[in-house]
Amino acid sequence: IKLQSEMADIQIITGQTSEQLATNLSSVVSAAQDTGTTLGEATNVFEQALRAAGRYSTEAERMSKAQTLMRDSLVLSRIGNIEAAKALDTLTGALRQQGLEIDQASNLLDKWVVTSNRAKVSMGDLAESFAITAAQARSVGVNADQLNGVIGTLAEVTTLSSTEIGNLARTL
Repeated sequence: IKLQSEMADIQIITGQTSEQLATNLSSVVSAAQDTGTTLGEATNVFEQALRAAGRYSTEAERMSKAQTLMRDSLVLSRIGNIEAAKALDTLTGALRQQGLEIDQASNLLDKWVVTSNRAKVSMGDLAESFAITAAQARSVGVNADQLNGVIGTLAEVTTLSSTEIGNLARTL
């Protein structure tokens, strides 16, 4: 019943017919299977991704951006060991604060993987710290790579939580 409710919400958000919705939701099923996520969780994240992509002018662009954001959020959820909805919020916030488009999320994820491996910090902690500091970093000319380096270094040499690292990095 919850899945049916989420499907109805998606149909309302997109204004699609049932046939159009069924065609576009095949990407949700595929993403759920590829990431080992339940269909219900993937559908919920897709619904949220559609809202995040609401500023795009055409339905096709909104759907494409939402599908990309959904998949990238589910990937972050799996490798960052964080709840899918939180992964979407964190990823969306980080992208907006860095002035990046939704379809640039995979580039940011790739950078987080490299930093996570080098600094031995979890993807979830890195993503959360990044989302906290990204706007401040951007305002002083610090790019994503530099910010990842700062967060990775702080994570390596301290025992602070991701929130504390984000707040500390924001003050530097």
